[in-house]
Amino acid sequence: MSLSYPWLMPVYQQLQGQLAAGNLHHATLLSGQADIGKSLLARALAERLLCSGKDTFACGQCKSCLLLASDTHPDLTVLTTEEKSRFTKVDQVRAVIEKLAGSAQQGGNKVVIVDRADQLNVSSANALLKSLEEPTRNTYFVMLANGVDRLLPTVVSRCYVQRVATPSAQQASEWLQGYARSHDDVETALHIARGSPLRALSLLQAESGVGLSDVFQKLSGCASGAAGVSQTAKVLTKVDLAEEVIPVLHAGLRQAISQRMDAPMAGPKTVASLAQSLLDKGWGIDAYFALLDQCDKSRRLLASSANPNHTLLLEDILIRLAMR
Repeated sequence: MSLSYPWLMPVYQQLQGQLAAGNLHHATLLSGQADIGKSLLARALAERLLCSGKDTFACGQCKSCLLLASDTHPDLTVLTTEEKSRFTKVDQVRAVIEKLAGSAQQGGNKVVIVDRADQLNVSSANALLKSLEEPTRNTYFVMLANGVDRLLPTVVSRCYVQRVATPSAQQASEWLQGYARSHDDVETALHIARGSPLRALSLLQAESGVGLSDVFQKLSGCASGAAGVSQTAKVLTKVDLAEEVIPVLHAGLRQAISQRMDAPMAGPKTVASLAQSLLDKGWGIDAYFALLDQCDKSRRLLASSANPNHTLLLEDILIRLAMR
């Protein structure tokens, strides 16, 4: 395979160089911002470790590569948090450790990808420690985390920490150009995604048929009184509330608050326009923070197992947005 995200290549080449030199650490911790491609990087490294070839990337043709392509390689294990669970459970870790006790079924390496290692709780992290301290022969761990500060120091100390940098604004913008209708859309998506190119890409490729600039326009119209709550809700119910509507409003609120506090933020024209519609309401600063807090609470509720009514949450936000 090859890496389709160019900003990952320097990190991959560094790790592959360590492997070629015979000094790749048995536990590599990839740390970096969410939505920059750490999972793809981990997969590429795992495939190279399991491939019988000697090229920079996995060959894609040997028996191991064919097993990987069909997701049936017996020596690759992915440890991830179960759906609707906040943490990776200790029983999941113990099952992985038990599997590692045996020999590699393909006669080569054994690889464990620990997705979201920062979601290991104390019990599951401690269960993993012995394997990190005394790994079985030809065993490699590739661990992912959005920040090492969320991991037990004892876990971090057993790993080679590889920082995966967020691409520069220019690099991310150039990569996204082929997926957007305009440069303004790219700038807006990157601003909302706080620089994460894959998060920006998901915003640009939303399936609702309502573009990012349209979401800004509808929220600005509701804030200014040019459009009513029901009229705005009719359009925005087609849009993902947690991943699109709330982040867009959040961006406008942050900029409006910064301007009210005489600390203006730089941002795209779409964000500035929404911020101005919010500022024109003449609210006190507490009202802006109250709406920001409502957005945060709604997003947490949407991420929970409570299964809230999305339409009601949207309408509640729009009612507050429309208040004079």
